[in-house]
Amino acid sequence: MARLAFLLLAFSLFASASLFHPVSCGCLENKTVSLFIFGDSFFDVGNKKYISNAEHPHESCIPSQYWPYGRFFDKPNGRFSDGSIVPDYIGRFLELEPIPPFEEVKKVLPQGANFASAGAAVSCETKPEITLGEQVEKFEKLKSEWVAVADRSVILISIGAHDYLSHFRCKNQSIYNDPDIVVQNVVNDIIAKVYKLFQLGVRRFGFQNVGPLGLLPTVKQEANCTGQEPILNLLAMKHNEALKKMLEHLAEKIAHEEKDKGVLRYSILDFFGAIKRRVDNPSPYGLKEAEHACCGVGEYHAVGCALLDKKGCPAPSGFVFFDGVHNTQYVNEQLAHVFWEADNHVVYPQTLKELVADIKPFDLLEEY
Repeated sequence: MARLAFLLLAFSLFASASLFHPVSCGCLENKTVSLFIFGDSFFDVGNKKYISNAEHPHESCIPSQYWPYGRFFDKPNGRFSDGSIVPDYIGRFLELEPIPPFEEVKKVLPQGANFASAGAAVSCETKPEITLGEQVEKFEKLKSEWVAVADRSVILISIGAHDYLSHFRCKNQSIYNDPDIVVQNVVNDIIAKVYKLFQLGVRRFGFQNVGPLGLLPTVKQEANCTGQEPILNLLAMKHNEALKKMLEHLAEKIAHEEKDKGVLRYSILDFFGAIKRRVDNPSPYGLKEAEHACCGVGEYHAVGCALLDKKGCPAPSGFVFFDGVHNTQYVNEQLAHVFWEADNHVVYPQTLKELVADIKPFDLLEEY
């Protein structure tokens, strides 16, 4: 009888505790996924200042190091937004700690690292501070540290916008005379880097494609009503279609010729379509302003956020764009949810949630 009473008491205590400390039942419970992030300012969490001024990073004049960038973190932190960006939310969905800038840790942690930097591009022709290829090289040099998690990793990539914007700003006639060649060169290089990462052991990739560049406040302001915006939207659309087709071809090639190495799996967020819908019709998304940036000066408030605009965007949640290029935290959160679990008219051919669903659990204490 005493034993029965003890068991009943123990069960009662457990049940009571569960009311206050409910057990998580998320789809990723007890799983560990590593998240590696590559690309440009859309995914940068603080690498830019180190790459721009490696010897004295805190003296770098990078807008994202100043208020009101990062205002929802209560301090600027290198993100080109008023708060969190898409990879931050994806990391939370994967139940990971915040993924740090690579330049601050100088090593790959078990949960991943972020190599993205503002101004990064695919092609060396645009003379970026760092290319996608150089980011992949940084990743490769630490192979001995990340090899244990390679097959459980997801790589997120946002790249390409700077390649086309640089052609536009430098008035490079090749984007008008040979747009298909410009696009093909950029996408070929991306595919080459994806294949290299596959050879290094990574099997899962998430891509944010190139957005509607002609709708950016900075482009509208710089174009000065010359009607040049459509060429940028055309380049972005051509890029996105080529990326989709070439990823399909690469996956098929691997499946036929290198099937012993595994399967290339990927997810593409239609960033172009998602932003265009919010610009064309903002109200269904809880937005009020889609033409002008929240922070900045000029006709479209497109430049000088933090450096010239001293008012600094007091109410960003109603805006599509925080500055002349980048989105507000409010929009970034929407995009992340779309990337994670939207249907296939926005995310192709599968969602990020589906991409990681078969990752097997492992014990960090055994492998590290």
